[in-house]
Amino acid sequence: EKGGAGPPHPPPADEMSDVKARLSKELGEQGKGSAEITNANPLRRGGRQGNNMVGPSEAGLIDELGIKETENVGEVIRKRFTLALGGSAVLALLAFVPTQTHQLPKEPANVYIAPVIRSKILLDDIQDTIERGRWKQMLQLVRQILDRPNYLKKNVALAAQALPSDEDWKRADGLGRELVENIRALDYQEFFQTEEPNADQAAFLEQGVQQCLDKIEE
Repeated sequence: EKGGAGPPHPPPADEMSDVKARLSKELGEQGKGSAEITNANPLRRGGRQGNNMVGPSEAGLIDELGIKETENVGEVIRKRFTLALGGSAVLALLAFVPTQTHQLPKEPANVYIAPVIRSKILLDDIQDTIERGRWKQMLQLVRQILDRPNYLKKNVALAAQALPSDEDWKRADGLGRELVENIRALDYQEFFQTEEPNADQAAFLEQGVQQCLDKIEE
Protein backbone atom coordinates (compact mmCIF):
# COMPACT_ATOMS: atom_id res chain seq x y z
CA GLU A 1 0.00 0.00 0.00
CA LYS A 2 1.15 3.58 -0.76
CA GLY A 3 1.75 5.92 2.14
CA GLY A 4 -0.18 9.15 2.79
CA ALA A 5 -3.64 10.00 3.97
CA GLY A 6 -6.55 8.52 2.06
CA PRO A 7 -9.87 10.20 1.26
CA PRO A 8 -11.97 11.16 4.29
CA HIS A 9 -14.36 8.55 5.47
CA PRO A 10 -18.07 9.53 5.43
CA PRO A 11 -19.71 9.76 8.86
CA PRO A 12 -21.55 6.69 10.06
CA ALA A 13 -25.13 6.25 8.81
CA ASP A 14 -26.64 6.70 12.28
CA GLU A 15 -24.84 10.05 12.74
CA MET A 16 -26.11 11.29 9.35
CA SER A 17 -29.65 10.34 10.36
CA ASP A 18 -29.34 12.40 13.55
CA VAL A 19 -28.10 15.45 11.61
CA LYS A 20 -30.94 15.18 9.07
CA ALA A 21 -33.49 14.83 11.84
CA ARG A 22 -32.21 17.98 13.64
CA LEU A 23 -32.19 20.02 10.40
CA SER A 24 -35.69 18.83 9.52
CA LYS A 25 -36.98 19.84 12.96
CA GLU A 26 -35.36 23.30 12.80
CA LEU A 27 -36.68 23.99 9.30
CA GLY A 28 -40.14 22.87 10.35
CA GLU A 29 -40.17 25.28 13.31
CA GLN A 30 -38.98 28.17 11.11
CA GLY A 31 -41.66 27.40 8.54
CA LYS A 32 -44.32 27.33 11.23
CA GLY A 33 -43.17 30.71 12.58
CA SER A 34 -43.22 32.27 9.11
CA ALA A 35 -46.70 30.96 8.47
CA GLU A 36 -47.93 32.45 11.73
CA ILE A 37 -46.47 35.86 10.81
CA THR A 38 -47.91 35.70 7.29
CA ASN A 39 -51.37 34.66 8.46
CA ALA A 40 -51.55 37.06 11.38
CA ASN A 41 -53.99 39.91 10.89
CA PRO A 42 -52.10 43.09 11.84
CA LEU A 43 -55.24 45.21 11.48
CA ARG A 44 -57.21 43.34 14.11
CA ARG A 45 -54.59 41.83 16.45
CA GLY A 46 -51.89 44.49 16.40
CA GLY A 47 -48.82 44.20 14.18
CA ARG A 48 -46.99 45.78 11.29
CA GLN A 49 -48.21 46.47 7.80
CA GLY A 50 -45.43 47.95 5.69
CA ASN A 51 -44.09 50.85 7.76
CA ASN A 52 -47.37 51.33 9.64
CA MET A 53 -47.60 50.05 13.19
CA VAL A 54 -51.15 49.07 14.08
CA GLY A 55 -52.01 48.13 17.64
CA PRO A 56 -55.17 46.86 19.29
CA SER A 57 -56.19 50.44 20.21
CA GLU A 58 -56.47 51.32 16.51
CA ALA A 59 -58.58 48.30 15.62
CA GLY A 60 -61.86 50.05 16.42
CA LEU A 61 -60.95 53.04 14.26
CA ILE A 62 -59.91 50.78 11.40
CA ASP A 63 -63.20 48.89 11.61
CA GLU A 64 -65.14 52.15 11.84
CA LEU A 65 -63.45 53.61 8.76
CA GLY A 66 -64.14 50.41 6.82
CA ILE A 67 -60.52 49.81 5.80
CA LYS A 68 -60.00 46.49 4.08
CA GLU A 69 -57.34 44.10 5.34
CA THR A 70 -55.52 44.29 2.01
CA GLU A 71 -55.27 48.10 2.11
CA ASN A 72 -52.38 50.11 3.53
CA VAL A 73 -53.84 51.53 6.73
CA GLY A 74 -51.68 54.63 6.96
CA GLU A 75 -52.21 55.54 3.31
CA VAL A 76 -56.00 55.19 3.49
CA ILE A 77 -56.27 57.29 6.65
CA ARG A 78 -53.88 59.90 5.27
CA LYS A 79 -55.90 60.32 2.07
CA ARG A 80 -59.24 60.53 3.85
CA PHE A 81 -58.16 63.00 6.48
CA THR A 82 -56.19 65.12 4.01
CA LEU A 83 -59.45 65.57 2.11
CA ALA A 84 -61.47 66.19 5.23
CA LEU A 85 -59.17 68.62 7.01
CA GLY A 86 -59.09 71.53 4.60
CA GLY A 87 -56.65 73.35 6.85
CA SER A 88 -53.88 70.79 6.46
CA ALA A 89 -50.60 72.17 5.17
CA VAL A 90 -50.32 69.62 2.37
CA LEU A 91 -53.76 70.28 0.99
CA ALA A 92 -53.38 74.03 1.34
CA LEU A 93 -50.09 73.92 -0.54
CA LEU A 94 -51.51 71.82 -3.37
CA ALA A 95 -54.64 73.91 -3.56
CA PHE A 96 -52.73 77.06 -4.41
CA VAL A 97 -50.90 75.52 -7.37
CA PRO A 98 -52.99 76.57 -10.41
CA THR A 99 -54.05 73.75 -12.69
CA GLN A 100 -54.46 76.01 -15.75
CA THR A 101 -53.60 79.44 -17.08
CA HIS A 102 -55.60 82.57 -16.31
CA GLN A 103 -58.10 83.21 -19.09
CA LEU A 104 -61.21 85.34 -18.85
CA PRO A 105 -64.27 83.11 -19.45
CA LYS A 106 -66.74 83.72 -22.27
CA GLU A 107 -69.77 84.36 -20.04
CA PRO A 108 -70.19 87.15 -17.45
CA ALA A 109 -68.99 86.35 -13.94
CA ASN A 110 -72.52 86.20 -12.47
CA VAL A 111 -73.28 83.13 -14.63
CA TYR A 112 -70.62 81.18 -12.68
CA ILE A 113 -71.16 82.85 -9.31
CA ALA A 114 -74.86 81.91 -9.19
CA PRO A 115 -74.17 78.13 -8.73
CA VAL A 116 -71.68 78.99 -5.97
CA ILE A 117 -74.34 81.01 -4.15
CA ARG A 118 -76.85 78.17 -4.57
CA SER A 119 -74.25 75.78 -3.15
CA LYS A 120 -73.92 77.97 -0.06
CA ILE A 121 -77.69 77.77 0.46
CA LEU A 122 -77.54 73.99 0.07
CA LEU A 123 -74.75 73.83 2.67
CA ASP A 124 -77.07 75.61 5.11
CA ASP A 125 -79.68 72.96 4.33
CA ILE A 126 -77.08 70.22 4.89
CA GLN A 127 -76.40 71.61 8.35
CA ASP A 128 -80.12 71.31 9.11
CA THR A 129 -80.33 67.72 7.83
CA ILE A 130 -77.37 66.71 10.03
CA GLU A 131 -79.08 68.15 13.11
CA ARG A 132 -82.28 66.28 12.20
CA GLY A 133 -80.47 63.06 11.27
CA ARG A 134 -81.87 62.98 7.74
CA TRP A 135 -78.88 61.27 6.18
CA LYS A 136 -80.25 60.27 2.80
CA GLN A 137 -81.47 63.80 2.23
CA MET A 138 -78.05 65.10 3.21
CA LEU A 139 -76.36 62.94 0.58
CA GLN A 140 -78.76 64.17 -2.07
CA LEU A 141 -77.88 67.78 -1.21
CA VAL A 142 -74.15 67.08 -1.32
CA ARG A 143 -74.52 65.55 -4.76
CA GLN A 144 -76.63 68.48 -5.96
CA ILE A 145 -73.68 70.71 -5.13
CA LEU A 146 -71.03 68.58 -6.80
CA ASP A 147 -73.09 67.34 -9.74
CA ARG A 148 -76.29 68.51 -11.42
CA PRO A 149 -77.46 71.25 -11.27
CA ASN A 150 -74.59 73.22 -9.73
CA TYR A 151 -71.42 71.47 -10.91
CA LEU A 152 -69.44 73.36 -8.30
CA LYS A 153 -65.98 72.27 -9.40
CA LYS A 154 -66.43 73.67 -12.90
CA ASN A 155 -68.31 76.82 -11.93
CA VAL A 156 -66.11 77.85 -9.02
CA ALA A 157 -63.07 77.53 -11.30
CA LEU A 158 -64.72 79.70 -13.97
CA ALA A 159 -65.79 82.24 -11.36
CA ALA A 160 -62.16 82.51 -10.31
CA GLN A 161 -61.12 82.94 -13.94
CA ALA A 162 -63.43 85.96 -14.17
CA LEU A 163 -61.25 87.88 -11.72
CA PRO A 164 -59.10 90.43 -13.57
CA SER A 165 -55.70 90.00 -11.87
CA ASP A 166 -53.53 86.90 -11.90
CA GLU A 167 -52.91 87.17 -8.17
CA ASP A 168 -56.62 87.24 -7.29
CA TRP A 169 -57.32 84.40 -9.73
CA LYS A 170 -54.61 82.15 -8.24
CA ARG A 171 -55.92 82.67 -4.72
CA ALA A 172 -59.58 82.16 -5.68
CA ASP A 173 -58.75 79.11 -7.81
CA GLY A 174 -56.92 77.50 -4.89
CA LEU A 175 -59.70 78.25 -2.43
CA GLY A 176 -62.26 76.87 -4.88
CA ARG A 177 -60.49 73.57 -5.33
CA GLU A 178 -60.00 73.25 -1.58
CA LEU A 179 -63.72 73.93 -1.09
CA VAL A 180 -64.69 71.20 -3.54
CA GLU A 181 -62.49 68.63 -1.79
CA ASN A 182 -63.97 69.58 1.59
CA ILE A 183 -67.50 69.13 0.25
CA ARG A 184 -66.56 65.73 -1.20
CA ALA A 185 -65.52 64.70 2.32
CA LEU A 186 -69.13 65.27 3.45
CA ASP A 187 -70.15 62.14 1.56
CA TYR A 188 -70.12 59.92 4.65
CA GLN A 189 -70.76 56.76 2.61
CA GLU A 190 -67.46 57.34 0.84
CA PHE A 191 -65.54 58.76 3.80
CA PHE A 192 -66.73 56.53 6.65
CA GLN A 193 -67.92 53.58 4.54
CA THR A 194 -71.19 53.49 6.46
CA GLU A 195 -74.88 53.73 5.63
CA GLU A 196 -75.57 56.02 8.58
CA PRO A 197 -73.07 58.03 10.67
CA ASN A 198 -72.82 57.56 14.41
CA ALA A 199 -72.79 60.49 16.86
CA ASP A 200 -69.05 61.18 16.57
CA GLN A 201 -69.14 61.00 12.79
CA ALA A 202 -72.15 63.33 12.70
CA ALA A 203 -70.25 65.90 14.80
CA PHE A 204 -67.32 65.57 12.41
CA LEU A 205 -69.60 66.19 9.41
CA GLU A 206 -71.22 69.18 11.10
CA GLN A 207 -67.81 70.72 11.66
CA GLY A 208 -66.94 69.99 8.03
CA VAL A 209 -70.02 71.85 6.79
CA GLN A 210 -69.02 74.89 8.79
CA GLN A 211 -65.54 74.77 7.26
CA CYS A 212 -67.11 74.71 3.80
CA LEU A 213 -69.28 77.72 4.61
CA ASP A 214 -66.24 79.60 5.89
CA LYS A 215 -64.36 78.69 2.71
CA ILE A 216 -67.15 80.07 0.50
CA GLU A 217 -67.04 83.32 2.45
CA GLU A 218 -63.31 83.56 1.75
